[in-house]
Amino acid sequence: MTIEDNEEDYAARVSRSDFFYLATDTKARAEISTFGLKDWVLGTYDRISRVLQQRSSATVNRVRVKGTMRGFVRNLTDAMSYILVATKYTEITLASLSLMQGASMDILWNLEALYEACKGLLNDLESMKDYFEFLDPELNPSSTPRMEPFTTYNEPTGNGMKIVAKDLTFSYPESSKRKHTQPVLKGLNFTIEKGELIAIVGGNGSGKSTLMTLLTRLYDPTSGTIEINDVDIRCYDTDEL
Repeated sequence: MTIEDNEEDYAARVSRSDFFYLATDTKARAEISTFGLKDWVLGTYDRISRVLQQRSSATVNRVRVKGTMRGFVRNLTDAMSYILVATKYTEITLASLSLMQGASMDILWNLEALYEACKGLLNDLESMKDYFEFLDPELNPSSTPRMEPFTTYNEPTGNGMKIVAKDLTFSYPESSKRKHTQPVLKGLNFTIEKGELIAIVGGNGSGKSTLMTLLTRLYDPTSGTIEINDVDIRCYDTDEL
């Protein structure tokens, strides 16, 4: 493999990591859902992953097989040698003691490597769980089910939608377990008329992204309501919303 190949693989791995972050990070879901980027994010991640897998799987497999077989044979040989020495001679010599120590260390190193591999596998499985939860809407439902009266979006004039927030308050579920934590949004009221252009401005942590998660029903308000065309957004189908 040339230097150029290594650099290309490194750039691809960095890019794949970025797209995986977008697909699994809860803070990015609002923007992805709002701008319809879900298919693009997941498609790009899958494409990069397939390319990397095709380029590296053969090499990685060869290295793993050789390394595993070499380590297994070495440990087996050391263990058998020690057993033969220990059973043949009544007194343990310095050489046999050294052999025993070397075999023991090899076993410990391999057990440690097995532990690290299992730990990495568990982390990968957890990341895969987040990935598939994002991929499948049925595994990532809104915090409350759709409520009656069910309605469909209807705006025949083509002038857009009216959005109204009434006494909107929200705290993330994990923050509610901590004492003295202020809500991200508290008592928010606003009205956006049809066709009106609004800019939401604020510093980091002021609740801009949180408001988008509520408008797309990735979360539901702790209290208060959001209405689109005078209908509570919980009455709309989430995919349609």
